[in-house]
Amino acid sequence: MIEYECQKGFSLVELLVTIAVLAIVVSIGVPSFVTMMQNTNLDAAADDLAGAMYYARSEALQRNSAVEVEKLAAKTDFSGGFQVKLSSSNQVLRKYAAFNTSVSCTSCAGPVAFSASGTTLDTGSIELVHTNGFKRCIRITLSGGIRMQKDGC
Repeated sequence: MIEYECQKGFSLVELLVTIAVLAIVVSIGVPSFVTMMQNTNLDAAADDLAGAMYYARSEALQRNSAVEVEKLAAKTDFSGGFQVKLSSSNQVLRKYAAFNTSVSCTSCAGPVAFSASGTTLDTGSIELVHTNGFKRCIRITLSGGIRMQKDGC
């Protein structure tokens, strides 16, 4: 009687089929991962700018003095970096780095100032746009409220 040895492992065909299935799954997942990363860059920029607005309003109330959020001196808009400073003494309270290069700022007219009571006369919207077309909007109300929304202004 002939005895056969039991072989352990995978055949070449099984290995190739597994690699083909893995390649298909990865090719489906990569585009959504790229979109997720782009949205994350845009959300981070919007969170930074809105956070600076919240911080400026809080400092204005706490210090009983006007506080501004303004672009850094050599930059054209908030996307190049910005800072929170006291209006009276120009003391910089906090600086923020430039946004990711794929994020730009539209309708960024100028500094946003909060009075000692936390209100502002700089009402309006700041729109952040990613190169892929996604948008985030930061709205500033007369009472000093700050609200973020997706899909632009």
